[in-house]
Amino acid sequence: MSRLPRLLLLPLLLLAPACGGEEAPSFRDASDAITQGQKARANKDWPLAAAAFEYVAGSNDAPAEMRFDALLGLGQAQARLGQAGPAQAAFDRLLREFPDRVDADLLKTIGDAWIYAGDPDRAEAVARMGAERFPDSEYWGKLGEAIEAVRSGASAADLAQLGYTD
Repeated sequence: MSRLPRLLLLPLLLLAPACGGEEAPSFRDASDAITQGQKARANKDWPLAAAAFEYVAGSNDAPAEMRFDALLGLGQAQARLGQAGPAQAAFDRLLREFPDRVDADLLKTIGDAWIYAGDPDRAEAVARMGAERFPDSEYWGKLGEAIEAVRSGASAADLAQLGYTD
């Protein structure tokens, strides 16, 4: 094959990934992305939620409160998508960048994300952290029940009885 036909094929090869697949979501700005991410999370559209929250988490001009919400949502969405490593990284970044916002409610929310994702080991690590930092909270017993339920192969109905409805 001569060099000229190969060069003519290059633009076609570069365009090929854009054809036939889903279009990547686009966001006007961080405010638009956080709104789309919240709607997607409410609708359990985890891929869109993850994309939107990742956009905000990586935005240098997003206000701190928005980045906090985005990191939490990103971890939740990635956990639901089975992306445990990236989800853990988002949660770790959240705890590192917003240490003054860490309370029992936040740790329970993170633990719950791991329960919904079916990852009892990560949920247990969060429960241990929560029990050490906030020993008077009633959350850790309930989270412990959910952890044991997931480990024993509990059904969605069993988890619903513990308050984990989807």
